[in-house]
Amino acid sequence: MDCSPIKSGGACFEPNTVLDHASFVFNTYFKDRACNPSTCNFGGDATITKTNPSHGSCSFK
Repeated sequence: MDCSPIKSGGACFEPNTVLDHASFVFNTYFKDRACNPSTCNFGGDATITKTNPSHGSCSFK
C-alpha cells in the first residue's frame, strides 16, 4: 500500500491528524483489496460512508 500521500509534503498530509490519516489508509486498503463490509469491517474501527472525504489535492478513490 502506498502511504506517500499522508507523509509530510504529500497530497493528503494535511490536516495532520490521526483521524484524517486513518481515513485515507482505511479507504485505500478497502478499495485496493476490493473489500466489502462483510470481509473488511476493520473490527468496527471504520465506517462506510457515501460522503466523499476528498479535499483540495487529496483525492480518495
